[in-house]
Amino acid sequence: MYSSAVLAVSLLLNNALAKPMPIVGPGPGDCHAEPSIQYTVTSTTPNAQGDPVTGDWSCTGTGGTCQMTDQSSFSVSVEVDVGIDLGLEKDFAEIAGDAGISASVTTGTETGITQGISKNCPDGPWKCALIIWPEVTEVSGMQVQYDLATCTDLGSEPYQVQYPQKRPDGTYGGSVDVCACKNFAHWADNGAPSIVCPQDCPE
Repeated sequence: MYSSAVLAVSLLLNNALAKPMPIVGPGPGDCHAEPSIQYTVTSTTPNAQGDPVTGDWSCTGTGGTCQMTDQSSFSVSVEVDVGIDLGLEKDFAEIAGDAGISASVTTGTETGITQGISKNCPDGPWKCALIIWPEVTEVSGMQVQYDLATCTDLGSEPYQVQYPQKRPDGTYGGSVDVCACKNFAHWADNGAPSIVCPQDCPE
């Protein structure tokens, strides 16, 4: 009887040594099963105005023939206003999922189409393009880093991300105006558009 009890205790000790208990840290549940960088969502703002982009088409104003009434394409992608080590599409997808906006935004790069505006490029030697302020959903929160070897919270930093927002028909749009192309001559001349394009214009 005594030897059986000793054997049982010995087996229990061996099992405990062979299978150490997991370290429980500040992360949710077993931190070893979690990613080393995690995100919290503190605010979500749909229908916001995003950082401006330049359209994919430009023309010279000489002779007043540069018409802006036609549709013009432009590229939109996720923009990081504030963030540490943000830039991977998987991070954007994770944040969008946590914010519950995955179906209404893109986490990559898409092509939007403007509907054109009534303004034209002023008559002159400068080049004009369309400037677009895309419709976005802004998400803010905290980025938390963990040391998974010790389950230690290494600190947190705020982030803010702009996601291009889909319209009900699945397209991407925004507010539109005419801008002067800074990468071509005469953009600062009197009579040129007062708004300067935020990126270089296409040829």
